[in-house]
Amino acid sequence: MVVTAKRRAATTHGELTAVPDSGRGAAQSLADSLVRVLAFLICSFLMQADARAAVAQDPVRLSVSDVAPAVWGVVETPLEAGSHPGVILLHGSAGWQPMYAAIARALADSGFVTLALDYYAESGGAPIGSDEKLRKWGQWKETVRNAVEYLQALPSVSGGPVGLVGYSRGAFLAVSVASSLPGVKAVVDFFGGGGGGTDSLEHEVRGLPALLILHGEADDVVPVRFARGLRDAVLARGGEVEMQLYPGVGHAFNFPHAPTYSQAAASDSFRRTVAFLRRRLVTEGSGDRRSAGARHTREFGAQLCEVDRHACVSGTVADSLHRSSAASYTVKSGRHSAPRNGAMASRPPGLTAVAPLRAALQALTATGIPPSIDFTRGSLR
Repeated sequence: MVVTAKRRAATTHGELTAVPDSGRGAAQSLADSLVRVLAFLICSFLMQADARAAVAQDPVRLSVSDVAPAVWGVVETPLEAGSHPGVILLHGSAGWQPMYAAIARALADSGFVTLALDYYAESGGAPIGSDEKLRKWGQWKETVRNAVEYLQALPSVSGGPVGLVGYSRGAFLAVSVASSLPGVKAVVDFFGGGGGGTDSLEHEVRGLPALLILHGEADDVVPVRFARGLRDAVLARGGEVEMQLYPGVGHAFNFPHAPTYSQAAASDSFRRTVAFLRRRLVTEGSGDRRSAGARHTREFGAQLCEVDRHACVSGTVADSLHRSSAASYTVKSGRHSAPRNGAMASRPPGLTAVAPLRAALQALTATGIPPSIDFTRGSLR
C-alpha cells in the first residue's frame, strides 16, 4: 500500500496524518486487469484468424500471363523501406506446404525479400527416382529461372543479388540451376545434394556460387554421403563451400511436424542460413540494411507458430504473438506507436507483431491510456 502525507484541515493538534492513497492502488489494479484482458483477447483473435491465415498462405500466380512456366508462390518483404537482397525458397519432393510461407516471413524479418516458390504449380510433382522426375526437371529449372527474373524486377530488390534456399529435392534443384543464373550469388542446401537431375555433379558445380550445406548425419532419405560428395566436388573445382553436419539428426530436421524434427538443429541452421546470406548477398554500403534485418531476426521455431497455432498459444503470452496473415496490426497509444505492415498486394495484409506481447503491453500501460481493440479494421489501438 502506498502511503502519502496529507494535512488534516480540521484537527485539534494540527498534526500531519498518513492516509492510504487508495486511488493510485485502484488505478494500478485496473491497469493490471486491462493487460490480462488484452492478452486474452489478442490470443483469441489469433486463433479465430487461423482459417483466414491458411488461405493467405496459398501460392498465387505472380508472373504476367506471357511468362511460361508461370511463377507461383508467396512473397514476403522486410518492414523497412528500400532495396533488399532476394531469396527464393524451393520446396521438397512433397510439394508446397504452408510452413514455407512461414519460413519466408522469418527471412523477410531478417532483411530479405523472400519468394516461397511453388515450382510444381503447373507441372505437378513426380516420384523420387522416377523417369517422370527427369522429364520435368528442365521445366522446374526454367521455373526457378523465371522466379529469379521476377524477384529481381521487384522495386524492393531492384536487380540486386538473389540466394536460393532449397530443401531436399529443392536443394538438388538449386544446385542444378544456380551456376546458370548470374543473379544468384548464394545457395543454401538443406539435406539435399548434387547430381540429382539431368546433369552430372561435376557439371553442376562449375561456376557454382558460394554454398552452405546443412545436413543431418542420421539422414536415411538423402544419406549424408550426398552432402560430403557435393562439398568435395565444389572444393575440387575451387569453389566456396561451408558445411554443417548435425550428429544423430535425420531428414527434414527443421520441419516442425516431421518425426525427425530437431529444435536445436532447426534453430542453429536458421541462424547459419541468415548469417551466410547476409555475408554473400548484402553489399557494401548497406550496413543500415544489415542492422535493420538483425533487429527483426527471430528464432526459426517461434516464426512457425501459425503453422502449429496450439503450440504457439499454449506457450507464454509474451512469446505467442509473432506473425500471422489475418489482418493488419498496429500497437498504438499516446506517444507509444509502432505501425507495422509487411503485406504484399498479392495476399491479405499480414498480422505483424511489433515486439513480444509483454513488452508491447508494458509500453501501452506506461502511457496511462488503456488500449482498445478494433476487430473490424483488424487492429489493436
